[in-house]
Amino acid sequence: MVGVHAGGKVFKADTYVMALGSQSPLLANPLGIDLPIYPIKGYSLTVPVGNHKGAPTICAIDEQNLVAITPFGDRVRVTATAEFAGYDTSHKPADFAFMKGVAQELYPDGGDYERAEMWAGLRPMTPTNLPVIGRKRYRNLFCNTGHGHIGWTMSHGSARLTADLIGGRAPALPTEKLAA
Repeated sequence: MVGVHAGGKVFKADTYVMALGSQSPLLANPLGIDLPIYPIKGYSLTVPVGNHKGAPTICAIDEQNLVAITPFGDRVRVTATAEFAGYDTSHKPADFAFMKGVAQELYPDGGDYERAEMWAGLRPMTPTNLPVIGRKRYRNLFCNTGHGHIGWTMSHGSARLTADLIGGRAPALPTEKLAA
């Protein structure tokens, strides 16, 4: 690669890292790179705690209902549901009813559920649930993408693996299965 076009400009570097989540295949395909990454729509509800006294203090997963609940200071994040929807991130209140109901049942005084912020975004999933890390087609293009629903969890480790590969160092973990 000799440059990246963005915002009407060309940016040049010695090495490039593709870390665009669900958007990675859209940039990679025209470059002749096939990435097995699919956008999976995930939903989250962010509930302000306010003066409520029953908010969770540690992360919890309701395994029976597949709902995760995480405290974030003065808010509580509730996540569940993932679906194949292409690149559509639209949502409606009914999409959050189940996870809201589970959170209210577990933590009845956990927050101001009526003021919860609803969000839907794309999770970059691979068929193996493993990210794509490593060099692709071009000697100076590395991928660090496809982390799925645990992207933030794996971000530091995959950044370290990518940095090691770029720097010519042996990574701390084997990367052969991450080269998809």
